[in-house]
Amino acid sequence: RFDTFAKAEDHVQLRTLGGGIVSIVAALIMIYLVISEFLYYGAVERTSHVTVNSASDLGDILVSIDIELHGISCSEANIKVQTKRGDHLDVDLQKTLAGDDGCRLDGEFPIPRVAGIFQISSKPLTQNSNFFFSMLGLSENVNASHTVHHLSFGPE
Repeated sequence: RFDTFAKAEDHVQLRTLGGGIVSIVAALIMIYLVISEFLYYGAVERTSHVTVNSASDLGDILVSIDIELHGISCSEANIKVQTKRGDHLDVDLQKTLAGDDGCRLDGEFPIPRVAGIFQISSKPLTQNSNFFFSMLGLSENVNASHTVHHLSFGPE
């Protein structure tokens, strides 16, 4: 029989209990290492990282927006920013006609780094107006369908 590796002949081999134990322990260690490596490879490591920016050294956040309002004309389309402090900021965006009765709002505007909202509506927002009642149709019917082409916060 052809064998690439030369084996010792039976009369020169000495099989002992210690050699058998060493062989079995070595095989168990190899199996343990292979299984532990597969488990380590398949494990998911989750890390959390939170960074707090100091508001004293940072200015406003720049909002870049490009949105098409399908059922609101440019004369009616408005955007308003309101901070939690109660500040109302007027925003001037470029308005272009989109379709028959739509409007495309495009531009950038800064917002302060405090809690607040910015809203797009079909009529000018006043401090006492309720945007949600208007959008739900409780005060008038509004086609609020829209396409957001771009919306980003901060530098690109």
